[in-house]
Amino acid sequence: MDVEVQGGGCVLEGIRQIGKAYQEKLGVKKGFVFSLVQELVRGEEKRYLLEMDFKIQGGYIELAFPEIDSRVGEEYLWVGNCKGNIPQDRLTTDRLEYLFFDSLVNLNKKLQNGALKGEISALIQEFFLTRVVKGKTVYLLDFRKIRGFPQDLSLLELEDLKKLRKEYVKAFFKVLQEKKGFKEGDFGLFSVTIEGKKPSEMEEYITYLERSIVEESFEEAFEGTCYVCGKRDLLTCDTARFPDKFYITKLITFSAGLAGKERGGGFSKNFSLCRECYKDLVAGMRYLRNYLGAFLAGNTIYLIPGFFFHSPGKSLTEKWMELSRRYVVSTFRLEDFVEFERRVEQELEDYRTFEELIDLGYVDILFYLQPPGRASFKIRKLIREVPLRRIREIREALRDIQRLGEELLGENEGWFLSLQGISYLLPVRSGREEEHRKILEVYENIFLGYPVERRILIRFFLTLAQVYRFERQDYSVKPRGNTEIALVQAILRTQLLLKLFERLALIERGDGVVELWPGMLNEEMEQYIRKMGYSEAEAALFLLGYLIGEIGAEQVWGGDWNAKKPILTKINFNGMSAKNLLLLAGEIFEKLDQYRIRGYNEKIFAVMKSLLDAHIKDWPLSDAENVYYILSGYAFHTYRMVTGARKKEEAP
Repeated sequence: MDVEVQGGGCVLEGIRQIGKAYQEKLGVKKGFVFSLVQELVRGEEKRYLLEMDFKIQGGYIELAFPEIDSRVGEEYLWVGNCKGNIPQDRLTTDRLEYLFFDSLVNLNKKLQNGALKGEISALIQEFFLTRVVKGKTVYLLDFRKIRGFPQDLSLLELEDLKKLRKEYVKAFFKVLQEKKGFKEGDFGLFSVTIEGKKPSEMEEYITYLERSIVEESFEEAFEGTCYVCGKRDLLTCDTARFPDKFYITKLITFSAGLAGKERGGGFSKNFSLCRECYKDLVAGMRYLRNYLGAFLAGNTIYLIPGFFFHSPGKSLTEKWMELSRRYVVSTFRLEDFVEFERRVEQELEDYRTFEELIDLGYVDILFYLQPPGRASFKIRKLIREVPLRRIREIREALRDIQRLGEELLGENEGWFLSLQGISYLLPVRSGREEEHRKILEVYENIFLGYPVERRILIRFFLTLAQVYRFERQDYSVKPRGNTEIALVQAILRTQLLLKLFERLALIERGDGVVELWPGMLNEEMEQYIRKMGYSEAEAALFLLGYLIGEIGAEQVWGGDWNAKKPILTKINFNGMSAKNLLLLAGEIFEKLDQYRIRGYNEKIFAVMKSLLDAHIKDWPLSDAENVYYILSGYAFHTYRMVTGARKKEEAP
């Protein structure tokens, strides 16, 4: 996998520490190669490993089909296929054609003399056919050695090697389905065993893997200073066998990186690795992939834990890394938050130790995008050294704002915003990378406590309203189903998001209303205005929006709450000037009369008009803010009406 990473040196050091800790956990007996075992993701449907056990003495192949579980990767030593143009030589793979054509032949060429090389040489002679295709000798497994398997030898006449490989595998699975009932899609891995001995039990194979991944990269070693640890030692700039290749682009704080062996590209001798750092980085990259990944806002991410200060008794451990990941991920979604709380109760002692060290810990958050079917991935954002105490602040703020939402609007899981939920409130144009970066910048601000401009948020919120109102499909947020109610809930969630950002000190708190007329507004409305910290101008527009909600309710009374309300056409969703606000207020007064609802809304209108008139000559809000706060009042009214109607329907 090819990667571009920001802030190279420090990131590589973090990955090295992870690899070092993981190898120490595995111990000397298993060591480096076992740290490369890939985690196998299990879906809802069962998947199997196809084992081909070569009985050299008996001259036949026996098939077995163990179900893939958490132990299979280690038992069969699944460390991934060789990268790029390196010849395939692994005994366990996710591509069956490699075992039929390549792996055993290539492994036999590279193994040092010993018992395993002798066995594989005998195996190739006994179980493989050869033929010449366009002057090249091709080895291919003889299916007839599998008990009960016929073989269509006519396939051997194919002159196109690529087609031969494809058809040969296809023919095998056709017979396998007839004989055993398994389809190709039932398998996740394929492996070779010899006389029942699995790859993890073959010491010479394990030694070979370490040598091929590490020692061959040091064949042209030179003396110098290691880029990662700073030690004088023999170094390599050959990273062709890395499970992931890190290309560190020189932008602002981008330094140098890992890019392979080619002369004039990749690691220069100024950015090279000693043997110890090389092994630690390879192990660390694999651990990242297996255990420290997560998903947020359409991105796969890596979470790279570390300590601000390295002191005795505070070294990186696998348990610390696991808990750090869970802690960060608990802010992503409500279910993650709840799961974390449940795990705390079950593993109380571990979490007490974790809490004691939170002030010393941090996590680097690496956002990346990997296009389907491609080995390379693109780094979208690296957020450096997010203090775990900041994660604690975010967790507490999310819970506090959920409580505020329930206090003001009633119970609803939607009032738990979550970091994933925030992305649904900040729509960006689909397919535009520069737009997507805006969301990642907001996340960076949240994680590191950088200020956010309120006007930018309001602009996002207005776009969100347009997406729902006009059912736009060209944004990251896709309106579906009940779009009118979805608009209402989305606007209320944006209100809570502003309070969340105030709570996290990302935006300044609202000035608040100086004085509301006592007894003019109902208690719920007055409490909402005060808790939201509205200025007098914002409160005026909120009340104007509330009255629009009253008129809209009359327009659909007794019908579908999701119906389009004609009164909303009076709002320009692109923004409204102060002059247009006065015109709108006049139209609302007329509509209240038209629908004969001015009587019980007269006090609300009076407060709204008084606040509006007090500030209209020097109006403090932007055109976008004007529309947003009108929609806030409309959403508050409509949500109360809808939930009130539902409560009546549910009442016995």
